Amino acid sequence: MAVILHFIKHFRIIFMAYSTTKSSIKKYLIYLLIISLFPLACKKDQAPADQIINIDTSTIEISGQDYPVVKIGGQLWTSMNYKGPGGMDFFQGDQTGKYGKHYTEEELRGLKLPSGWTLPALDDYRTLAAHVGIQFNTETNNSAAIHKLTSKTGWLHIQGTNSTGFNAYPAGYFVPGTPPVGGDNAEFIAADHKSFSLMESADRQNMIARLFYNASPSDRFTVRFVKKL
Repeated sequence: MAVILHFIKHFRIIFMAYSTTKSSIKKYLIYLLIISLFPLACKKDQAPADQIINIDTSTIEISGQDYPVVKIGGQLWTSMNYKGPGGMDFFQGDQTGKYGKHYTEEELRGLKLPSGWTLPALDDYRTLAAHVGIQFNTETNNSAAIHKLTSKTGWLHIQGTNSTGFNAYPAGYFVPGTPPVGGDNAEFIAADHKSFSLMESADRQNMIARLFYNASPSDRFTVRFVKKL
């Protein structure tokens, strides 16, 4: 409709001038009419910004298995712990898949990921944490923010809301020579022997988020993958 009204408006103006001018100018007026309509013919239909359709990123395939994906801020994250070849089960006979497996960084080297996906660096976890309002210089103020990342079930004392869909399940970590530590802790491997941890406080009243910079190469953690948008 807008195109039609635009055409009528310009046609009337130019036609009135056309009917009262000499032939030498008429050609010029016809040219103006064509030029005035050209942008409309070339303009593509554009959806409003709030109606732009997103690319389907519901799952990605890694090592022959599909993993759900969630968008959090300017990042895409897998929302289930990796459980591909190698690694160690949290406990034998885990059929739920919630815990995934625990890996060293060395075991993940050479893993083929879809284009753009990587093993997160600690800065990727910083970005994730900042998006939900986690502050690393305090413990007691972090609970509501951390709840947005943690699962609704599985924790010993404090269940999350998982409002982001990240679904951090308390699968803990492995230190060589000791049983797996979990139930009150979700610890994810980061590149270069680092890790990101969400845990219940010692008094079981609050949640804590921590960045660890010096993990042993033999320590095992749960694994997520990230893609920057």
